[in-house]
Amino acid sequence: MRSIRVSFFLLLFGWCSLQAQEQLGARLENYSGVNSLVLNPSSALTHKLNWDVNLISAHAFLQTNYVHIEPTNLLHLLRNANTVRWGTDFADGRPIPEGLLALHFAPKDTRTFVSLHADVMGPAGLVNLNGGHSIGAFYRIRAMIGTPGLPPELNHDFINETPSNLGIEIGPFRGNGMSWSEIAVNYSRQFRTPMGPLAVGATLKYLTGYEAFMINSRSTVDATRPGQDSISLDNLDLEIDVASQNLGGDGFSIGRTGAGFGFDLGATLTVGGFDQEYEYKFAAALIDLGYIHFDQNTQRHLYQDATSSL
Repeated sequence: MRSIRVSFFLLLFGWCSLQAQEQLGARLENYSGVNSLVLNPSSALTHKLNWDVNLISAHAFLQTNYVHIEPTNLLHLLRNANTVRWGTDFADGRPIPEGLLALHFAPKDTRTFVSLHADVMGPAGLVNLNGGHSIGAFYRIRAMIGTPGLPPELNHDFINETPSNLGIEIGPFRGNGMSWSEIAVNYSRQFRTPMGPLAVGATLKYLTGYEAFMINSRSTVDATRPGQDSISLDNLDLEIDVASQNLGGDGFSIGRTGAGFGFDLGATLTVGGFDQEYEYKFAAALIDLGYIHFDQNTQRHLYQDATSSL
């Protein structure tokens, strides 16, 4: 059994620039309560709440430039999925007929990406104590997937428009994903300064890893299309790491495959008043620093100078 150690700092900031929707308005304003600790562990002491309880909350955000559908939004698309047509069915520059949606792929010379961030938080609670102290705790389940800078040779239109038996070169690429849970405790303390109240806080988290994968194609791969629906790959230099309870193929299940620790640090300075009344707020935070050591149900697959057909 192999083990995989994943650095949170590298995982969350190294594999892609994740632009996940963090509900900023709901989590940073003066009544955001315990939810604001996710973005800044010192934020509780600037709230106008003595205590706060969150039973459950959830959000998800998916972003990609590989494909897009227009004109629509998520709820409209879910109700009208049967009206989606290929974008090539409509003449360029012509309006899309009413009642239809057009699916477009990225231009064949564009580097593409996929970014997914989802989490469920709860239960969670926060109490502001007398004397400028605050304590809180929360449970959170999270998942992230990121594939930054996919080479243009993987674009749908590039592959579709490449003649059969014409060789192409696919550049290096990588992608990562992980799901995990956090049991977190928070403490923050407020100090008085000549400029105004300064709050500092920290959150310590025990992390449980569930599913994780990493794909890394380290060099240029020679590819050809022997037929319309197949592709042949040569000179593969590929690494695939997986941690999962579902490697045996005996049905889907979710279970622990690793564990670790993480922490957040933050500071908040308010100017122009005391006791939650202020004119300006300045804040800074370092979040999601830590690691998970995957040591159960892990596999590593290495392909060097290999040939494969899809």
